[in-house]
Amino acid sequence: LKINVSKFSNRQLSTLEVLVSCLKFDFKLKNIEISRLLSRDSRTIWTVVNNIERKKIGNKKE
Repeated sequence: LKINVSKFSNRQLSTLEVLVSCLKFDFKLKNIEISRLLSRDSRTIWTVVNNIERKKIGNKKE
């Protein structure tokens, strides 16, 4: 898996959020696959994905 380093320049998302966002939306991985790759609990990944979506919705309103 290759992730473009420039994606991490987005200051609105944390490093974990950028990484999960790339894996989820660019590589189309499921939350459970991401959790295994990153050695995190699947509930943590679910929370991160929800935070990403909430931040994207918040940006659209502005």
